[in-house]
Amino acid sequence: MMNSPEVSVFDYKPLLLAIAVEFLGNFKDAEDAVQDTYLRWFERDTSQVVKIKPYLIATLKTVCFDWSKQTQRLWDFQKEILEMAPAKESILPAQWLEFDMDKELSRAYEAMTRKLNISEKSVFLLREVFNFDYQDIAEIVGKKTENCRKILDRAKKRLQENTERFKVEAEKSRQSFLAFQEACRNGKMSELVQSLAYEMEDKKN
Repeated sequence: MMNSPEVSVFDYKPLLLAIAVEFLGNFKDAEDAVQDTYLRWFERDTSQVVKIKPYLIATLKTVCFDWSKQTQRLWDFQKEILEMAPAKESILPAQWLEFDMDKELSRAYEAMTRKLNISEKSVFLLREVFNFDYQDIAEIVGKKTENCRKILDRAKKRLQENTERFKVEAEKSRQSFLAFQEACRNGKMSELVQSLAYEMEDKKN
């Protein structure tokens, strides 16, 4: 018998919330994780799913696990960059920071932008923060896979240096900054990939 998700699938929301809170440690992230779980349910062909409850729980645990890994990578990114960057007042407009991203993470992004060129920044973000495969990164940045590995090594060395190589042009940085913030919030990478590609194309012209 086919499921009727419109009627039954939301009956498990209290249970899913309880599991997500225990896993993630706070109600806000738990709500987002449960919402993501339901999005995955409706985006897939679940007509043949017989046991809805175990399916939803398994999906939720995958979502929570992915979120935990992503959160840890963001904290590592923040810590790594800010340990290398002097504290200074951000030139980014205040309204850009009116999101759920921690203010220190915004500072880290700006500090990174001062030290890395667009290729270095793109490879570093995609690999170190969002854990892309090198093959996927190579396609995005238009480089060979082995070259991307070298670019990442170079980017890490640049971040260790005290010299700031670039000025942050607020208006030009706006698109990639917001796309990065959105990717951190919901894990959707399409806008970030597009904005990085746009920046790389703009540098060629």
